[in-house]
Amino acid sequence: HKVSNNLGENFYVNHWRQKMVILIWGGAAVSIVGLIGLLLSMYKVASAKKNTTSDEDLRVSIQAAMPLNLASLFLSVLGLMSVTIGVLITP
Repeated sequence: HKVSNNLGENFYVNHWRQKMVILIWGGAAVSIVGLIGLLLSMYKVASAKKNTTSDEDLRVSIQAAMPLNLASLFLSVLGLMSVTIGVLITP
């Protein structure tokens, strides 16, 4: 952190850092939501594997869990990208 006598520059750096902290923690929260979704998707597929007897029912159950899986993966990636960008460009 650069020490300066110029109040305007100091305010700008602190304001920018505050925005980056929000980006980092927001990205971490989005990533955790994605991780919870991935765990839920894994649980759905595992319980379907345990409870279904026919191959066709298992295929239908896995296909039903696929949108949740992809959305959760997207959220996790988006959150981790936000955290990475926030860490890299924080002054």
